[in-house]
Amino acid sequence: MLKEQGKLDEAVASYHKALAIKPDYAEAHGNLGVVLNFLGKLDEAIVSYHKALAIEPDHAVAWNNLKFATKAFIFSNTGGDQTRKAGVNGLNDSALATAHFAILQFYLDGFRPHEADLSFEQVIAALPAMVEETIPIDGSDHDPVAAAPLPDKMVALLRFGRSGTGLLHSLIDGHAEISTLPSVYLRGYFNEGVWGKLSADGWRGLPKRFTDEFAVLFDARTSKPIPSRLGEPSFYIGRDEGMTSVGEIRDEFLSVDKEAFCDAALRLMEGMESVDPMSFLMVVHGAFEEAIGSAGEPGVNKHLCFYHIHNPDDYANPNFLRYAPHARLLMTVREPVQNCESLLRNSFQKNDYDTDVHQIIGLLFAIDQIPFRIRESVGVRLEDLKARPEVTIQALCAWLGVEESPSLYEMTAQGKKWWGDPSSPDYSKDKAMSPFDDAATKRPVGAILSEKDRFVLGTLFYPFSVRFGYREPNPEQFQRDLKAIRPLLDDMLDFEAAMASRSNIDHDQFKQNGAYQLLRAGLLERWAVLDEFGDYPHMLTPLDVST
Repeated sequence: MLKEQGKLDEAVASYHKALAIKPDYAEAHGNLGVVLNFLGKLDEAIVSYHKALAIEPDHAVAWNNLKFATKAFIFSNTGGDQTRKAGVNGLNDSALATAHFAILQFYLDGFRPHEADLSFEQVIAALPAMVEETIPIDGSDHDPVAAAPLPDKMVALLRFGRSGTGLLHSLIDGHAEISTLPSVYLRGYFNEGVWGKLSADGWRGLPKRFTDEFAVLFDARTSKPIPSRLGEPSFYIGRDEGMTSVGEIRDEFLSVDKEAFCDAALRLMEGMESVDPMSFLMVVHGAFEEAIGSAGEPGVNKHLCFYHIHNPDDYANPNFLRYAPHARLLMTVREPVQNCESLLRNSFQKNDYDTDVHQIIGLLFAIDQIPFRIRESVGVRLEDLKARPEVTIQALCAWLGVEESPSLYEMTAQGKKWWGDPSSPDYSKDKAMSPFDDAATKRPVGAILSEKDRFVLGTLFYPFSVRFGYREPNPEQFQRDLKAIRPLLDDMLDFEAAMASRSNIDHDQFKQNGAYQLLRAGLLERWAVLDEFGDYPHMLTPLDVST
């Protein structure tokens, strides 16, 4: 409570009192680290996280906060191998043996994605062996002829800020050749520990445990959260995603019969010799289609699984990729500075600077992530989808390998009319959102990001903007702009100054915040790659909509 009131020194004292009473209280050590990070005492914060991990080596929150504090510490102490080692020294052998340590190393290397392949491979190697997560199916005749065909191809949809992933998903829904589940309910399916929970009762218990873990898929009104990213609450996610007011007059909620789903899933698995996280995900899709009565028209096979993985965390992302070696990746994109301001809107209004920092870093590093060069991947411009829906959807169908269909021009979820994303400023309780209304892409920028802020971010996004047609190429001007923004990165951006002013925090004190140091590390790493190459190696490729 003291932390939330901004009384940080008093909060530190309270945590120390708690730890004097119970020295092995891992959560208190971790929470103390959070406050020390706010105060800019990054070395002390790191020590606190190390103490939490010495007690609980798999403490996910402490690991998550440690990677941010370590990167900020390395940056604020001029970097170098010795500084990096200082950020991780103190971890005991049990902590060093976890996949989380490999994820920490990849996070640090990932600020230069073109050089992070080895770290990424080490994360995959540190994950539980796939053979240990494969469950033999006994007691059945393993007759695959008796089982309904499951999708044999997959496309995974990724988030890029606020760029219309929900819109695109709603257009894909209902296609005769595509199997997809509503919303982002399964974004955490490949999270750490999820498969262990699902498979605890063997293969026969998988369907029932799945209905418990992902209860919102079976009743959108539930308050039960889903596995998600740390810090992203998902209580009442069905309501928040607009899935409790669907249908022509908005009087329906999405639901699936649990018993029908479980019966279908068991029947599908009886035709298999074994099941693992990926094959069970395909079973989930097949059972879902059977349970809602949309398993496909006669002679039409739902051969493509469209998986809205959205924003997988640092564990789920490599875990998914190793289980889906042939999956292709799709990301909707949007003019990046406008996208950034839209993404910051809620957290900026709440003066939630920590979230702002992670949102900006997420956007800056989403465009050249490693999966884009190890999987076939494309980006679809939201602006093209809005302004030229037919040619864009036709190009997308060609890439997906499906036929064009009238359903691709209607916003639906589980076949029912979807009225749009309730978090959108264009959402109305009285009028359905049009899929091709361009209010969002025409919205002027400047409510949060000043001209200086837009200049800085626009320059860092220049290669992406040129590749996706948001700017005309002008290499000479870009080099001048790159030099011009370098000194600006050493001081506060205007949106940060506004947040400091609203919080009555002195600028020098604000700059001590670990989140401020982390953002500077991200901005300067992006600048350094551009200064070296004039580009971001291995950027996402645009979907070709020229024909």
